[in-house]
Amino acid sequence: GEWDKISVVGNYETQGLEGATITLYAGVASKPKSTYSWSLNTVEILSDGTKYSKDDYGRSLVISDLDGSDSGTYIVTYSHSGLTKGAHNIKLDVLEKVFSKGDVYD
Repeated sequence: GEWDKISVVGNYETQGLEGATITLYAGVASKPKSTYSWSLNTVEILSDGTKYSKDDYGRSLVISDLDGSDSGTYIVTYSHSGLTKGAHNIKLDVLEKVFSKGDVYD
């Protein structure tokens, strides 16, 4: 059928450091290719080329300049031929930078 090959990593959790860049992976590979949509706390994420960008046909979501508001559960939904085939959750916890004595503040 049209959904010949699929592999799914499934749900996972990850952490990122405030100010850093992180890539979240859909963990789904299919042949033919799926389309992917991403949301955070039910709000769809659109690529803007600065804060958010997508790679590999939308399979990965790159989030730049992490801050506390980026923490939460990201849902990636994958579909094929207009039909939703599944979704899974990626929980991201953004860790605050802790400054120690002697650090330079800018």
